Formats: sequence, C-alpha cells, structure tokens
Amino acid sequence: MKNLGTIRSNLHGWPNVYTFTKAMGEMILLKMKGDIPLIIARPTIILNTHSEPFPGWIEGVRTMDLLVVMYGKGKLRRSVGRRSTIIEAIPADMVINSMIVALEACSKSCSKTLIYHIGSSLRNPFRISDLEDLAHQYFTKHPLTDMFGKPVACSKKVSWMSSIESIFCFLFWCSTLKRLKVMNKVCCYGHKAYYNESKRKVKKMMGIMRFYEPFLLFEGIFDDKNAENLRMTKMKAKDDDDVGRFNFDPTTIDWTHYVLNVHIPGLVKYAVK
Repeated sequence: MKNLGTIRSNLHGWPNVYTFTKAMGEMILLKMKGDIPLIIARPTIILNTHSEPFPGWIEGVRTMDLLVVMYGKGKLRRSVGRRSTIIEAIPADMVINSMIVALEACSKSCSKTLIYHIGSSLRNPFRISDLEDLAHQYFTKHPLTDMFGKPVACSKKVSWMSSIESIFCFLFWCSTLKRLKVMNKVCCYGHKAYYNESKRKVKKMMGIMRFYEPFLLFEGIFDDKNAENLRMTKMKAKDDDDVGRFNFDPTTIDWTHYVLNVHIPGLVKYAVK
C-alpha cells in the first residue's frame, strides 16, 4: 500500500503521500465548508520554538533535524541536495502565533484572506550551506558522544550530490556491499548476518534520501504576501494590547544565533536519544 500510494502521488504531481494527502485535505475543506469560516495555514518545515514557551523546545527528530543529527553523529558524509538550496523553515511558536492572529483578523473581519503561507524563504533565506557550516561549528565545540562515551568527530564538509543515483555510485560502502555478497557466497554464507545488516542499512539510507530529494533539490521560493499583510494589519491595530506579542515575522530570526544557541542545543537536549 505504501508503494502504491507513492505511485499514485507521483501520478498527480506530488513527491510523496504526505504532501499529496495535505493537498487533498485542503480540497475537501474548500469543497465542504459551506458557510463556515475557514482559514488554511500552510507552515513549512517546523523547527524548535524561537521564544515561547521557552527557546529550543521540540518533540522528536523530524524533517531537516534528521540530517543535523546524522551529521552530529558522523554519519552524514554524502547526501542528495545542493548547498545553495534555501531551507524553507519556521520556528514552531511563530506558526502558532500566525494562526492566532489570523483567527482574530477573521473574527473582526479585518481580513478576507483564506490561505496563509508561513515560512521564511522570501524574507529571510537560510541555505543548506548555512546549516552545514553552523552545524560543523556547533558539533566541533560540543561533540556528541558514541555508545562508549567518546566524542564523535564530524566531517567538515558534506558531499552534496544532484541525484540519488550519483550518491550510490560513489559511496564506498556500496562497493563494499558487493564484495560482502561475493565473500558471503565464497564462505558458504558464513557472513550472511553481517551482509544482511549492511544491506538493510543501505536500503534504509536510500529510503531517507528518496524522501528528502524533492525538498533538498527544490529551487523555488514561496510568496508569503498574505502573511505579510496579516502582520501589517496587526501592526496597524494601535489599540490592541497584543501588538507587541504573537510574533511571526521571519525577518526577526537571527539564523546564526538561533541555530547555535537555540535550535541544535534544544534538539540535543529534548530529542536526541
């Protein structure tokens, strides 16, 4: 069913079932809402909280954080992607703030807008190269430890490649896997367990890369003019006691400070096991 779902999604122009079903959900809401007021918030990659309830909070390792953790553990040496690709991301509390302000604007008839894109690529772009450099800076100073308690050394640069095929043509351990297969047959399958484990790791890595490929090679920038208009409407409400609250302005994010002092420390503290 998983494979069939992916084929179905690709048929309709979506990279995976996750994005396809989100689009289907919007279509169903638009078709069936009737006279019920409806606001659609489209957040991008959601990161650790920027400020509230406190900086750095997160649950689990998801989306781009998986790459950060793999890098910190010394396991990310090659990946599909481009260093110039802009990471479309936004802290979790800014997503919530935007939804609160959008609901208020709708209730006061201050805005007739239906769809809000909540991201940062247009007004405060953050590239893969920025994340890689900051991750290297952080983990060099604060390395993760392995199962024996020894600090893990991470490579300075990741080899970013333009396709999954390119990765697995150059990965050394793929050729090692072939040699293991031959050695396993020569030794009357005495190394079967080790071979199967290596094969499983390769298959898992391929699955991760296939999932991330459409996003790590994406060159588009999303227009967030509706969200910007919402911010301007909020700022004009001089009589509103909450003018200084509910920040969701991506230009207020200092990416260097956020990644080094909020994002990765929070990820290590709350999500990395």
